[in-house]
Amino acid sequence: MTGSGRVGVTGGALLEFPILGGFADLLNLPALRAIRFQEAEGAFQIKEGRIETNSLELRSPEAVLTISGWGGFLQGAQSPIRWNIFLKGTRYVMGGMQLAGTWKEPKRKFASPFQEIFKKLF
Repeated sequence: MTGSGRVGVTGGALLEFPILGGFADLLNLPALRAIRFQEAEGAFQIKEGRIETNSLELRSPEAVLTISGWGGFLQGAQSPIRWNIFLKGTRYVMGGMQLAGTWKEPKRKFASPFQEIFKKLF
């Protein structure tokens, strides 16, 4: 199966985004567990048993969440994934997360622009 498309949503609400996992707790932003966005848009492709996007963006008054990468679907929950998620908040520190592994068992790696500064200082 191959194809491509574009998604555009206004006035939506992403009620549960489980791959964020502990990201909401890490940033001390419990509201991330129930993101309410005003807009979402992005392009995607389906090829070689996975869905890919270079930039899916969810926007709300509190934050902009940008997602890029791919997720397989041929093996269901055991399908491999490789996602990059970047959060830019209007009132808090921004950061990112990389996901690998599978849908069922994602492996999270957190990143922040401050990590490189701390590495240089210490």
